[in-house]
Amino acid sequence: MIDERRMNTREFIENKLLKEIQRLHDNGFYYLSYLVISQAIEFIGAFVDNKPIRARGQSKKRFRNALSQLFSGRYELLNTNDFLYDKLRSHITHSMFPSTWLFLTSRKENPDLKHLSKYKGKLVFIAEDFFEDFSKACLRLISLIENGNLKDKKLANDYAAFKL
Repeated sequence: MIDERRMNTREFIENKLLKEIQRLHDNGFYYLSYLVISQAIEFIGAFVDNKPIRARGQSKKRFRNALSQLFSGRYELLNTNDFLYDKLRSHITHSMFPSTWLFLTSRKENPDLKHLSKYKGKLVFIAEDFFEDFSKACLRLISLIENGNLKDKKLANDYAAFKL
């Protein structure tokens, strides 16, 4: 018999986001993790507003809200005028390439570079550090939901039920 119990937000974030992004890293797929994380930032930002997860036209706002309310302050500063939304999330989502303003790499590929520093005039993203910061934001979100400071939202309908 199939377990019909659907994942709650914590289980979804831990099992479908964090563990699967970690598997990408474990297998050397750092570049793809940027795509997943930049989309997932928007997803976790959906919990900061009072609209349903599937609300239209909320992408930029949700990305901004996630960075300002769930990440460290450095991300909010870097997203001034929606810079990270435009140069990271939108570019990589729509064209599979980041903006020329960014340098995406990993610690393994460039051990001397620092995350969110400048290199040849570009903003550096280190995949492992970006994932660590995203993980912290997810844990902060889970804590806010479980402590009653943010409202949980229904994750799936009958057509896309994430079951344990």
